[in-house]
Amino acid sequence: MILQPRDLALLESLKKYGVLSTPQIIHLYFQSITKTTALRRLRNLESEHFIRRAVPLEDGTNTWTLGFKGKHNLAIEDRLQFSNRNTIKHDVLVNSLRMKLETFGLGTNWIPEYHIKAEAFRNYRYKQAKDRVIPDGLIIEPMSGKETNVAIEVELTRKSEVRYKRIFREYKDLLQYDLIWYFVSDTKDLKKIYEYAQDTFMFDETKLFFSITSKFLEDPIPKVFPIQQPEWIPITQIKFDVFNIKDAAQAPAQGVSTQEAHKEGLGETTKSAVSEPNSLIPAPLRGGLSTPDPSPPTYGGKGSGVENQDGDGMSEFSNNSNLKNC
Repeated sequence: MILQPRDLALLESLKKYGVLSTPQIIHLYFQSITKTTALRRLRNLESEHFIRRAVPLEDGTNTWTLGFKGKHNLAIEDRLQFSNRNTIKHDVLVNSLRMKLETFGLGTNWIPEYHIKAEAFRNYRYKQAKDRVIPDGLIIEPMSGKETNVAIEVELTRKSEVRYKRIFREYKDLLQYDLIWYFVSDTKDLKKIYEYAQDTFMFDETKLFFSITSKFLEDPIPKVFPIQQPEWIPITQIKFDVFNIKDAAQAPAQGVSTQEAHKEGLGETTKSAVSEPNSLIPAPLRGGLSTPDPSPPTYGGKGSGVENQDGDGMSEFSNNSNLKNC
């Protein structure tokens, strides 16, 4: 089998993201050709062991990882397989959000969860490493001229109060994270998670962002809710030092959209469109997991802080009408 440039680009993307669904692959590489041709090419790559099917999503949609020939072609020696049925929906969603961030010039140096976990097991005893909080991804972005470590947390369902308080206590003690960015299902989850964080989290030292996952993927210019500045603001107003972030304001709407069901022998039932990344090859990891400059980053606009003058920060936050305008 002769690999075409598009095939090689697909292998690079699977190396970068770990796992991609069929709709994600079609959106990235096969938009200009018929779906049947795209599916036939995926089957050919699978039969030649360049790619392999991972576990399907709940609706039957297939997911794909590198096969042994694909790994050999890219000189990859690790045996990691993205075939966990319990996490596959989450893994695919994380990659959709990652691609969306990349359309704004963010996350091009994404460090995935399994790399952070491997680092923890190298540096700590097993029990300590096993119990450490591990974000779903880490991006290192300059903000106001300072390297800022941003922990990405993607929540499919809300955890228990006890679990969140433990997570935030651990984040409070971890010096390598300057900002924690939660992607949640709705504003109810946003407010609950913020409540759980209030008593255990040092907001002056580490910043906390929220976004609603579905709207973040769907909106041309998604919005962010920084707790230190409790109102919904466009991502383009966050002071990331990214040159093309203003250009992204003209980007067409991307994200999740449900279209006609396509089965075509691979079991697809829906198509979720995702934003095309800026680069197929991951940039080198900048800064690793080292301790950053302790000075907090600066955000766009005027911040009023978390607490009001009466010290009751949550009541002001809960009643803030801006929370609904996401």
